[in-house]
Amino acid sequence: MKARRLVHVAVIFGVLLTALIGRLAQLQIVQHSQWVEEARRSRTEKLSIPYNRGRIVDASGVANRR
Repeated sequence: MKARRLVHVAVIFGVLLTALIGRLAQLQIVQHSQWVEEARRSRTEKLSIPYNRGRIVDASGVANRR
């Protein structure tokens, strides 16, 4: 009984490991140029995000006036 259970666990582990290796190969070999371009764009593209700052208050809700 233990041997059969061990075989099932080993098969499941092997399938999961094969799926993981397949996904890694897809990302690093098949889609390599796509991800290189995405990395380049994320480093060189500038994006300004406007901000709207509210009043600074203390714990009782009083504005700090310095």
